[in-house]
Amino acid sequence: MAKKIAAVAWTAAEVLCAVCLVWVNLVLTNVGNIAGTLLFGGLFCAVFFRKKLLAAIRRLWKRSLGKAALTASAAVLLFLAGLCVFFGVNMAHYADNSRPVGRTDCVLVLGCRVVGETPSRMLTDRLEVALDLLNSEPQAVCVVSGGKGRDEQLSEAEAMRRYLLDRGISEERIVMEDRAASTAENFRYSAEILRGLGIESNITVVTSDFHQYRAHICAEREGLSVSHRSARTELRALLNNVMREICLLAAVSFGC
Repeated sequence: MAKKIAAVAWTAAEVLCAVCLVWVNLVLTNVGNIAGTLLFGGLFCAVFFRKKLLAAIRRLWKRSLGKAALTASAAVLLFLAGLCVFFGVNMAHYADNSRPVGRTDCVLVLGCRVVGETPSRMLTDRLEVALDLLNSEPQAVCVVSGGKGRDEQLSEAEAMRRYLLDRGISEERIVMEDRAASTAENFRYSAEILRGLGIESNITVVTSDFHQYRAHICAEREGLSVSHRSARTELRALLNNVMREICLLAAVSFGC
């Protein structure tokens, strides 16, 4: 009975790894694809070839150099796993929309990809969250932040401005920051604008759920006091973006 349960568990693990391997490649973000393929591909191979892997580990363990290599490998894997758990917990915490926002003097919307002159699905989701906030806080200004990528026909800030104007937000309430090419630059350049407007608190950052934790880190580095309102990411793109975000959070944490 125990052997049957173990066999079912191993088969389930193989299927889960294979599903995640496909899932993480449903959208293309380069870093997310590479990290996800390495992780879930490696796990799939480890589970599928577990008998050969265990035999190799036993052979290595009999040698002093092999023990040292296995111990070092295990330490690195444990560190990486701990880092992923730490980032994952914080990403979930900052993505939580159940906490009240409070008074909002500025809605800061972080840009992402524009397709031609049209906001992508992800950017549209962010803008819809921003619209709800702006309609409920009529005194708040809106800073739309995002430069022009090499494959974009106009800046992300301009695409966001047009979207909000088309939906009834007055032009006087919208301030564009159209230089940023990264999250750190979103906050660096937006902080300059906000200080010019006399705003350093009561700022609500609107971005995607997986992105909110890194946004919070960048906001703190610029001395801004912010709250958060997250746009939900569509399911097919979630795992890829989470993997990409973990890589970028690691780079930010180690000063890259």
